Amino acid sequence: MDVSELTQTLSQYSPSVNTTVNAVVSGTKPVALIIITIMFLIEMDSWWKYMKQEGGGLTGELWLDVAYKYILAYILVMMSGQLFDAILEFVNIVLKVIDGIVPSAKVHWNMKLGKVKGIFFKNFFDLFGGSVMFIAGLSTKLIVLMRALEMYLLKAVSPLLIAFFMADSTRPIAINVMKHFGAAAFQAILVLLIVRFYPSLVTDDLLKVNSSGLLETWVNAFAAIGKGIIFIILLWGSQRKAKALLGAM
Repeated sequence: MDVSELTQTLSQYSPSVNTTVNAVVSGTKPVALIIITIMFLIEMDSWWKYMKQEGGGLTGELWLDVAYKYILAYILVMMSGQLFDAILEFVNIVLKVIDGIVPSAKVHWNMKLGKVKGIFFKNFFDLFGGSVMFIAGLSTKLIVLMRALEMYLLKAVSPLLIAFFMADSTRPIAINVMKHFGAAAFQAILVLLIVRFYPSLVTDDLLKVNSSGLLETWVNAFAAIGKGIIFIILLWGSQRKAKALLGAM
């Protein structure tokens, strides 16, 4: 697998979609800032009523103690697009490092059908094995597409959700959207490792059964197909694994 398929930035993968996403981000930032302002005023009003009941007033220290959370939320909202782009760029750097360390190897599912009798069974294994190989290759392309789409969606809604960073009770919402984007980006590392490690880990010897003659041919044929199915399962499980590793709910 060419690492360039995984190291494309959002602007490189689909410039038109990225332009639209950036427009959505710019358009939702004012709404996010309004949310932050309203929540800040509500909290300060609550503190003012409380301090009035206690016979005191709002001090500068209290203002700063409350305001710093909202200032941080404001900065995160204004920098949300750059923050997500930076996360993806960091992952791309890691991908390029891994690409330089782990050699590229093409996945093969070779089936030796010389001893299988009958045209029907030979054609069946050829067709089924070829289908598995095709699905495996298609799965890789689809996963790259779905990963990019998820990152576009998360980046588009990021200002609205990151705005909730200002309150302790709603902060997990903001953290969760960043975790989900990080998991989508991190998935590329898992996909690359699966593609690079798989040819070495799943060899004929690992799935080979002590047999001879016709039985050996049948076992090797099913083992070759099984390796392709395992490969597909690993690829489609990479998203769930990435979210589990980063604790994205």
